[in-house]
Amino acid sequence: GVDVLSLSIGGAGPQFPGTLHAVQRGISVVFSGGNDGPVPQTVGNALPWVTTVAASTIDRSFPTLISLGNKEKLVGQSLNYNAAMNNSGFQDLVHVQSCDTESLSLSNVTGKTVLCYAPAQAAITPPRAELHSLINRTIEAGAKGLIFAQYTVNLLEILTSCEGFMSCALVDFEIAQRIASYSKMTESPVVKISPAVSVVGNGVLSPYVASFSSRGPSLAFPRILKVYHYQ
Repeated sequence: GVDVLSLSIGGAGPQFPGTLHAVQRGISVVFSGGNDGPVPQTVGNALPWVTTVAASTIDRSFPTLISLGNKEKLVGQSLNYNAAMNNSGFQDLVHVQSCDTESLSLSNVTGKTVLCYAPAQAAITPPRAELHSLINRTIEAGAKGLIFAQYTVNLLEILTSCEGFMSCALVDFEIAQRIASYSKMTESPVVKISPAVSVVGNGVLSPYVASFSSRGPSLAFPRILKVYHYQ
C-alpha cells in the first residue's frame, strides 16, 4: 500500500533483493549512497533499479584568505574567527606531506604554519577519520598554523579542534599545489591565514554533494552512472 520506500541504510545493496520486486510493483525505492566520502569509489546502494541519494550542502560558506610571501592571495575555508591569533602576521611555512607522526618529528614545525598535502595518501585515507588526529599531532608538534588539503573543503566542523591553539584552513588540491610550489621554490617561505568571513546566498554555489557523502563510480556497478538526488 505504499508508493515510496526511503531507506537511510548504508551498505545495504545486494543484501536487500526484495527491492527489485518492490520496483516491479511500481514502488519507488530510495537508498542513501553512504557516508564514506570524499574518497572515490565508495558509493554504496548503487543497484541499477533504485534511486541513490547523496547528502548536500546549503548556501553558506566560510572563506578565509591565505596570503603567501610572494603576494599571491588564495582562498580556503575555515572556522577561524579569532583575529587575535592572526595579529602576528606572516609565519614560516613548511610542507610536511602527510603530516604523520614521523614526518612531523623530522621537520622543524615549531611556531610555523604546516601544509599537509599528500594526494596519493588521501585516496586511501578518509579525511573525516584523519583530520581530527592530524590536528592533534600538529598541535603537539608545536605548530601555530595548519593548512590541510583534501578533495573537498567541506569538513569545517572538525576544525573546532583547532580553536584556541592555532589557525587552521582547508584547501582543495589545486590551491594546495600552488602553495606547495611556492614553498619549494622559495628559500624562506611564509604565509598568513586571515580570519574567516561568512558568505550566505547567491555568492555560494549550492547545493553540492557534502564532503562525507560517498562518491562513485560504484565498484559493484561501474558502468551504471548514478544521478544524485539531494536531500
